[in-house]
Amino acid sequence: LTKEQAEMDKIRLETHEDYVVAKKDLELGLSGVRKALSVLRDYYGGGESEAAFMQQPAPPVKHSKSGGAGSGIIGILEVVESDFAKTLAKEEEEEADAQAEYE
Repeated sequence: LTKEQAEMDKIRLETHEDYVVAKKDLELGLSGVRKALSVLRDYYGGGESEAAFMQQPAPPVKHSKSGGAGSGIIGILEVVESDFAKTLAKEEEEEADAQAEYE
């Protein structure tokens, strides 16, 4: 019985360590995607951001925002953000279930 409990403890510790690593990676990815979305929405949406208040050189004369490409990129990133959030929620749920089962 002690040997079986030790094996269960080892398995639970390994799964928890995997969860901690996955959670950190997912949160980091989600944070990065949200930051990218914020920057792109500010740029393509024309909203004033901190960068608007900083002194910057004038854009080249030929420069123009490509709204269609921007909305496509933003759409893709929104899907990625949703996937990260769903995966993170799934990982947290599986961790909670594994902990409850272990106890």
